[in-house]
Amino acid sequence: MSKGTCAVTGATGFLGHHIAQKMKESGWSVIKMQRKKDRGTDSDDKIIHFSLGDKIDPASLADVDLLIHCAYDFKCNNPDTIRDININGTKLLLEAAKKAKVGLIVFISSMHAFEGCRTMYGRAKLAGEQNTFEQGGVVIRPGTIYVDKKNKLYGGQGGGTLQFFEKLFRILPIVPILYSKRPTVYTSHLDDLLALVEEVASKNKAIVKPICAVNEKPLTLKQFLVKIKDRQVKKNVLFIPVPWQIPWFLLIILEKIKFKLPFRSESILTFFDQNPAPDFSVFEHLKTRIRPF
Repeated sequence: MSKGTCAVTGATGFLGHHIAQKMKESGWSVIKMQRKKDRGTDSDDKIIHFSLGDKIDPASLADVDLLIHCAYDFKCNNPDTIRDININGTKLLLEAAKKAKVGLIVFISSMHAFEGCRTMYGRAKLAGEQNTFEQGGVVIRPGTIYVDKKNKLYGGQGGGTLQFFEKLFRILPIVPILYSKRPTVYTSHLDDLLALVEEVASKNKAIVKPICAVNEKPLTLKQFLVKIKDRQVKKNVLFIPVPWQIPWFLLIILEKIKFKLPFRSESILTFFDQNPAPDFSVFEHLKTRIRPF
């Protein structure tokens, strides 16, 4: 017997795909809300064509008991497009869900979202959190997501950040490493995160605080990279510490003169702009725990 109907936005992304699969395995009837029919889409999957930022007809959500909002458009890289697509798009979606009388909304936020955060991504997620709480929903904040597969660590589509660093370690014997004294890397094992989403969905109750879905003990960037190296590469790599503010300021200057780069200053800031005091008290009422990296 079905537990109900669950709609998942961003179902073609790494996390959205796995959440949709997990909810289906747990007995939910799943509707994938996505822009295109591709990754992980079976012929019998029910799909609502959805693009973040567009108006959505509440009638399309009429039979939905649970909405899990994972979608975020990373192509938006300036305040105007982030506001129009990610912030206002989330608001439009949640308002439609309210009009459709969806039972519970679960918003997948980020550990980058907290009061006083400096990244555009963090501020956009924080706005989404506020809209979610206004609708009586639940907010989950993952950190750096990874999964064990064939005795290796992966994170995100195509391997994500972990695979990028692994390739770097295989090529270079000496690697400059952005340095900060404060541990800022919070990690989330995919299986634990999925279990948490399913637990929250099964409770079907509003939770008034964000759930920081990470292991409580953060790592410095060096500790994080050393663990990747030791697990994936098993070779000697010399790390040269560089204060992270130096390349960050250089990238800001290059951006101001319109110099095109493959990555932005915000990419560096996301590693170090973290909540200095995350609140884990919500876990007193939850069974799921997030394992250490």
